[in-house]
Amino acid sequence: MDILPCEIWEEVVKNLTALDLINFCKSSDEFLFLLRGKNVVINFDLGGCFAAHKEQLYKQISQEVAYEYIKRLNINKLYWLTLEEIRDIVRLLPHLEELRALDTILGMRNEDVNLYRKLKKLAISVEADQFTSPRELYRDNLSNLRSLCIKFVTKYRADFRRIYYMFFNELRKLDDLWIYDADDVEVQSLRYDYIVCNLRNLQTLVIKSKTNLTLLDYQPFGLLKIYERRRSNITTICYVLSVKLEVLQLNNRKRSLSEVFESRTEKSWNVVHSFLTEIPCTLKTSLHIYKSKSIKNLDFNELSFYHTRVCNSTFINAVIDILLSKRSRSLKKLCLTFCVLQGNIEIRLINSLIYRKFNILEGNVDQTEKQNVFRHVINNCRHLTDLEIVSCLNNDKMEVDEIPFRVPWFESIHIDLDRLFSAFNRVLSSKLQRVVIKCDYEHSSQLWPLEKLLRRNNELILLVILVAKYNRHQIARLQDLLNERVDCPAKIYVAKTAMAPGDDLAIPEAHKDIVYFDSNISVLHFSDF
Repeated sequence: MDILPCEIWEEVVKNLTALDLINFCKSSDEFLFLLRGKNVVINFDLGGCFAAHKEQLYKQISQEVAYEYIKRLNINKLYWLTLEEIRDIVRLLPHLEELRALDTILGMRNEDVNLYRKLKKLAISVEADQFTSPRELYRDNLSNLRSLCIKFVTKYRADFRRIYYMFFNELRKLDDLWIYDADDVEVQSLRYDYIVCNLRNLQTLVIKSKTNLTLLDYQPFGLLKIYERRRSNITTICYVLSVKLEVLQLNNRKRSLSEVFESRTEKSWNVVHSFLTEIPCTLKTSLHIYKSKSIKNLDFNELSFYHTRVCNSTFINAVIDILLSKRSRSLKKLCLTFCVLQGNIEIRLINSLIYRKFNILEGNVDQTEKQNVFRHVINNCRHLTDLEIVSCLNNDKMEVDEIPFRVPWFESIHIDLDRLFSAFNRVLSSKLQRVVIKCDYEHSSQLWPLEKLLRRNNELILLVILVAKYNRHQIARLQDLLNERVDCPAKIYVAKTAMAPGDDLAIPEAHKDIVYFDSNISVLHFSDF
């Protein structure tokens, strides 16, 4: 501490998540001063921090943190917090300008709206029947709002005319709007055209919907569609005001990235692009490619080679070339198809991600090494945190999200649960947070490996085991064991034969991404709003 000045320490810790910051400062009394630093706590980020269930957040913020300096608060996915605790935290912060509270109990009730008076940016999940306030309440409390992310969890029996006229019509200064129609049951689409027509200051519009969206063309309002993704039953579209774009109208014509290919990787990229209807990267990367017409100086962070029924050696070899190139060495998130792996991947997947014992292979692999392609991809992409493996012919998927090895997702017709749980138990450094396992049947019924896993992984926030051929007795026996380890409202442990949206068992919105097969790779994440 005597070596570095306070300003340097502030720079070191200011990008930590809020919980990491608190834990770091608690490690020594000499660091407690950092929690009083304006530049440190101005951005208080707890979003998706499932470990926060162990903390009394209001008490910590009010007693240990210089809360008067907090301007940006992120509590996305902290679904276990009570409504009063969230309201107390928001009321505590006198200079709060941005609040992200997706997938929490906070919404658009009268008492909630009164909390938003000073906000310039708001992200919130709502039920449509919460919009019962008079127009004047929205006008008085949302007049400063410039950016809004609103997620409709349910639209059931709501009078949407009231929402259009009484709510959206009062957001005249809004220039950034993200709308997520996440209703799993209702099939009626929202009236996006009415919203766009009345919010004439919009510069960015993002729509995500589980309903079947028809063609939405907002060019008459100056909004150009620059991004579209269709994953399973979810469509995401991004529009940007045309005068903000540095590129001209984007077209769908397949073209090479340059007249002369500068590298084998660039040629492979063009081959992949010719097979896929979507550019397999994020919005930010896509815009960079459109502007520069090259991937020469680009390092990929996310790539999704998801496709259906276009499997062939040309496509597969091009994908492998890209993944083994230096452009992919910074890759963090990857979606692959089974055809690229060419073989039984389950054992290699576990071995590669748990033990990481393989050497780096420079360059491309020859035909004799194709059966080990996954090993070489892992060795070249050593910064992977998220992995999805998808069947080319349907939507079956096996996902591994590792930070390190944080979220396995395993799906197969048959999984030996004893061996799987035993494999997890052999990984001394594993920090499991969410596990979802789905299979038709499994031969063994011993529970001691699972008992050991639960004892060793107290951080495990979500565990869903779906075995289609289990009988009622087996499910009950498994659920009894899981219930013994649920020691707080944040933990969701479930054993069933099957699960689908609309089931009587409530899965929090924060976990539906992993339970119901929503892709997390190369898509627009509303939690990043």
